[in-house]
Amino acid sequence: MPRGHVFRKFASFAAVGAAAAGVTVHFSAEASQPAPSAVTTVTGCAIRFTADGPQIHENSTHACTGAKSVQVLANGDLEITQTRYAPIVSMTVEEDETLSTRGILAGPSGGAGRTVVRFFATRSEVPVRADSPALQGELSNIWVTSVQAG
Repeated sequence: MPRGHVFRKFASFAAVGAAAAGVTVHFSAEASQPAPSAVTTVTGCAIRFTADGPQIHENSTHACTGAKSVQVLANGDLEITQTRYAPIVSMTVEEDETLSTRGILAGPSGGAGRTVVRFFATRSEVPVRADSPALQGELSNIWVTSVQAG
């Protein structure tokens, strides 16, 4: 394990312990390189899992900014193509209450123009295909948030 990774884990545990003891802790870190731009762009989108497969979910109460298309790859992962290509700062995929109740986890990879999401069933301890009935439902979604530089 890289030395910096060990320090970050220790710092996280130290911060949690200090917070539990009522102590305020301040940490500071510097990036190894300057940011490509001081401007960041935040995008987000809900992806719904229907019997017809995953779809961008957009209507009068759900806006989608940043996702252009979704498809299920041959290995079962979900591929999200973004509307812009820029260096990724942060990427989050959150399971909604339907998937959380089913014990489904989602993890993203990539984010600069293309994100691949892999699903995992915690109860059966096996990967789940993005087109699996285990993900499908009338209100079954993931929420994708991306922060990009520039």
